[in-house]
Amino acid sequence: MTEGQFSAVLRQVSVIGSIPQELEQQLRERLEKGSLTPKHAAQILSEEFPADLKQALIEKLSQGDPTLNGLMVLNTLGQLIGTAPQFDYEPANGQWCCRLLWQEQAVEAIASSKVRARELAALMVLKGIYLLE
Repeated sequence: MTEGQFSAVLRQVSVIGSIPQELEQQLRERLEKGSLTPKHAAQILSEEFPADLKQALIEKLSQGDPTLNGLMVLNTLGQLIGTAPQFDYEPANGQWCCRLLWQEQAVEAIASSKVRARELAALMVLKGIYLLE
């Protein structure tokens, strides 16, 4: 199955209201191998996928997966639903504070760099999305 076909099947989940078992297995395998894209991850978080699969995705993001970071997933999720995250930064005693607003969520993250603070804030929002469901 090509990436385009795989993405098309993922989009169909929202239409049929459930996930075929073979697709769920493929997603779990791709998650374990580290071959999910930010688009796949955003679709998993935004549609009717099993809670344990979403939890596994959040855990993978928390581990700092190099090809699948929280910021890329959040930006992709924003593109899918038409809401862009808003970032605000300020220096805080040699570190950076990032305030992120997305839909009704507002979080703050502090880290040694702007990039890391933004990644942490994005991950906090994604965890919030998972917990709200």
